[in-house]
Amino acid sequence: MSSTPFSTTDFKDFLDLPELLFKWATSVLALSITFRNSIIGSHPVGLWMLNVAWLALASTCFAYLILRICVNVLVLSNQATHTRYSVIKSELDFSKQLGDDIIKSENLTNIEKADKLQQIHNESMAEITRLRSQKLEIDFDKITPLAPKCVIAEMIGFSIGVLFIVVFAILNNHANPISP
Repeated sequence: MSSTPFSTTDFKDFLDLPELLFKWATSVLALSITFRNSIIGSHPVGLWMLNVAWLALASTCFAYLILRICVNVLVLSNQATHTRYSVIKSELDFSKQLGDDIIKSENLTNIEKADKLQQIHNESMAEITRLRSQKLEIDFDKITPLAPKCVIAEMIGFSIGVLFIVVFAILNNHANPISP
């Protein structure tokens, strides 16, 4: 398990390129599907290229979604860990304050004070043990290396998608020239 805390700011710069590629891929995909009749023309040549382009652009979007899920899992699990330790700290602070109040109490004998302090200590330790035993079932070593692979998949998918759309458009422009 990784001991490095993660936050959204750690990934902000890392996510700039994938987010940009995602936006471009969705735009190109939406525009090419919307205006497919204009792109295809009356006698399309190499229609399979357009299908490959759409699949590549869709895979770009899918890779970005996987990347965002990985980042969110890391960030949320880190927040859960910090919350758990905050609860443990507040439990300890509460126990300390309660213990101080008991020690200052003049209505109790020393034996009663010792018994109450021991009871508070035992309850606090039981709660802390319970909180510490809650494990996050996340394997950081499997999630963290996945992020760069998603970015690479995004870049490849986007490049292939745009390349195939451009080649398809060029082939169909020569096969079906626009008359003036």
